[in-house]
Amino acid sequence: MFCEASQGKKGHILANILIWMSPEPGHILPTVKISRDLESVGHKVVYQVPPAQQGEINELGFETIGFFDHLCRSVDSSLHRPLHSANSYYTEISRHHTRSAYIHVFRKELLNAAREINADLLIIDGVFDDIFRLCMHEVLPTKCRVARLWIHLPYRPIADIDKVKQSGPVIFLSPKDFEIPKLVCEKAVYTEGSPFEKRDIKGFPWSSIQDTRPIVYCSFGSQNERYADAEDNLRIIISTAKLARGYKFVVNAGILAAKLKDLTEQNVLILPHVPQIRILQRSVVMILHGGFGSIKDCIYERVPMLVIPQKWDQPLNAKRVNYHGIGLSLDRNQVTPQAVSYAIHTLVESQTFAHNLMRMRQIFVQQDERKPTAALLESLLTSRIGLRFGQGEPSRF
Repeated sequence: MFCEASQGKKGHILANILIWMSPEPGHILPTVKISRDLESVGHKVVYQVPPAQQGEINELGFETIGFFDHLCRSVDSSLHRPLHSANSYYTEISRHHTRSAYIHVFRKELLNAAREINADLLIIDGVFDDIFRLCMHEVLPTKCRVARLWIHLPYRPIADIDKVKQSGPVIFLSPKDFEIPKLVCEKAVYTEGSPFEKRDIKGFPWSSIQDTRPIVYCSFGSQNERYADAEDNLRIIISTAKLARGYKFVVNAGILAAKLKDLTEQNVLILPHVPQIRILQRSVVMILHGGFGSIKDCIYERVPMLVIPQKWDQPLNAKRVNYHGIGLSLDRNQVTPQAVSYAIHTLVESQTFAHNLMRMRQIFVQQDERKPTAALLESLLTSRIGLRFGQGEPSRF
């Protein structure tokens, strides 16, 4: 799957870059824009992903190398539709390796891939690495640098960040302005939100939402079945439609769609897959779990949010949304039709949210145009292999 497609001005590849992110849409897709930035100036980017995802990454224009091919070949998933969860991959690996061997086999898998493509830089999922402490800088060839990429802002302090930073930068894919000031980590680098244009869904029933009612769009992300309260919350939100007949509710229910098929409110459309960007362009409110990918989509499309956080980074993201005045939040244990209906009315009627969203969107767009992540990664490469860049020439970004 390798070719000399990405070349510098003199026809040679400047640097080989290997990316491993946890094999789920919300972790891989935010890196696509950065990878394109890097390839546009002559670096070659290779994604290490399971067999089921290699074809889709190739369609996006990148080369791939396998990730536990001998164990994960039977796992089916897609980057462009809700999946059961990345746990399906990790479960297969755990079935064959004890906990004590888990880190060892992960390091070996990444090391073999880095050697195969002669990698100059390994970009690794910071969220995963923060949990398992892979310490790849200890086993990689001397010339290969490491960068840790967090696809969302952290929801807990990064353990031993001084030690982590010594072996490579800690990068958060978010403008610092989106963070709550008291939570800013001064030892990390804040870059851009890195948006990704999601694919359309073939056969989406557009005719079902052609009436004049404004749309309230609801989605709890690609792994909603992992949230204990998600199904109950979705049922309550759907029942809210009785109190809000003036709106059309479009619910992206993922795997839970089959469990919600008994709900038949006239102004509700329940589907397993929804083209999120296109729906947001027609929506007045989004009800979401607080995943950073969906928050970014709402910021770019200027759609006020009602966040009902479930777990992980989502409760803190809800506080960030509240702090910046771009939406409201409800605790998942306090969701009622009345509370949801009132929040929708408030979000639609108040111009404050629209004003704040416009300001936050401008911050995201300006930061994105500067391409700070790609520039940082290139400077990291230059510090190690400067001769190949003409004695450390300035970044081209």
